[in-house]
Amino acid sequence: MALQERDFYHETPGTRLAAYACPHCKRRHDYQVRWVTRVKKDRLPAGADERDRALFPKLRSYMVRLDDVLACQTCRRRFEIPSHQSLVFLADSPRPATGDPDDDNFWNR
Repeated sequence: MALQERDFYHETPGTRLAAYACPHCKRRHDYQVRWVTRVKKDRLPAGADERDRALFPKLRSYMVRLDDVLACQTCRRRFEIPSHQSLVFLADSPRPATGDPDDDNFWNR
């Protein structure tokens, strides 16, 4: 039997600070937005079949936003968070990527 997606990840809830502008009053404030971070496990879980073994190397760690609507701190009207920011893939390496200044595309990043 195939495993569920949750079996491949460690889930941790958390909040992140983000700045959004209210579309009604046009004021910009910082809001606490809830996210779930799903970090890929270091090894394949027990009970995996052939399909799961083929899928596991392709999986990536990511974050999913839980909040879709915020209430403005000034006018108290509710507004939606833009949907293009609802999923963020995380780098698999623990250290940040550094660019080579001699690379031709260094300034195009």
